[in-house]
Amino acid sequence: MKKFDKIIIISVLLISLLGFLYLNYIKDDNFNSKKAQISIDGQVYKTVELTETTDETINLDTEFGKNTIKLSDNKANIIDANCPDKVCVEDGSIDEPGEILVCLPNKVVVEIIGEKEDGLDDTSY
Repeated sequence: MKKFDKIIIISVLLISLLGFLYLNYIKDDNFNSKKAQISIDGQVYKTVELTETTDETINLDTEFGKNTIKLSDNKANIIDANCPDKVCVEDGSIDEPGEILVCLPNKVVVEIIGEKEDGLDDTSY
């Protein structure tokens, strides 16, 4: 192994370590509230605030198909669908703002949305 190869390997490992540290320890993810927004064929069907005590099952029966969505413990999950491939069911649960679950055949989208705390109050303006 040449000296240049060792430099490249060490650089890649260092960049990976810095990325890991940023995502797990430095990144500020303080959200005032997280909500699960459920859309059918591009139209918002329902928005539910996610908390530690949220425990709701939503059964969707539309012209496109059937889906069952479970909202609990700050997470959203499609637990059943009558689509042929069931990729949406296999995707598991989501809990971070920006994450989505999509059932393409049934035109169902579940997205986690959050409002970030801005740190300003009325006296800061």
